[in-house]
Amino acid sequence: MRMLPIPNAEQPGFIACSLIDSIGRADFGNRLLQSLRSTVRPDLISMFLHNGEKPVLLGHGTLARTFDEQRAMRSYMSVYFREDPAKEVISNHLPVGGIAALYMTRTEVPTLSYRRQCYEEARIVDRFTVVRKLSCGEAISVNLYRDARSGPLDDSHLDLALSLSPMLGAAVARHCELTVARDYRDPDRVLLQLIERFPMLTMREAQAAAEAIAGRTAEETADKLGLKASSVVTHRKRAYERLNVAGLRDLMILYSAEG
Repeated sequence: MRMLPIPNAEQPGFIACSLIDSIGRADFGNRLLQSLRSTVRPDLISMFLHNGEKPVLLGHGTLARTFDEQRAMRSYMSVYFREDPAKEVISNHLPVGGIAALYMTRTEVPTLSYRRQCYEEARIVDRFTVVRKLSCGEAISVNLYRDARSGPLDDSHLDLALSLSPMLGAAVARHCELTVARDYRDPDRVLLQLIERFPMLTMREAQAAAEAIAGRTAEETADKLGLKASSVVTHRKRAYERLNVAGLRDLMILYSAEG
């Protein structure tokens, strides 16, 4: 018997194992980002379900500042998904089970406002996208971004991204099946949804409301946010007032209905 070498972290076999272990987890986006750092080296990842309406966020991971990331995704999910050059491929050009890969630099973003809100303010320089068609009306996309510090993807990174595209599409499609089909209450994901759906909320109000929807107590939320429990309660009450709901039960009904 002889000892055989295990593939290292830069080889597809290692990345596949990492993806399989992460599928369905709340931190799938961050785990996916970390698994690709030794190859494609993205700085930001986002994943969406496209079903003909507003895209549904399936997960994300970032090495950038959280505020920039949240603002960019909020803008994309509320307005600019309609201007996404990948929309035509997502909507029409793929058969069920088909997969496509697209690449776009910041200068190729079609409108000035889209470019400013989703790329320039977040300091994103380019995007590599994998699209997989799930059914006649649905598709998933996984987007790998580089920021200004790292610079755009070069030819070798693009070749690696292309070679990994079938694996990425399959993994995110399976993650979609597992997460969309269950009552998914990750507070960070809920927060992004609240920011996108209810822009009248302040950040603290949205955070307090998201933690409440996720089942966290005021004390648990206070520990996480570095606030007093009484401040968390105040932010919750202000969120209820802005959304015109009587309390947590009505907030959860509103959140579910909007989703």
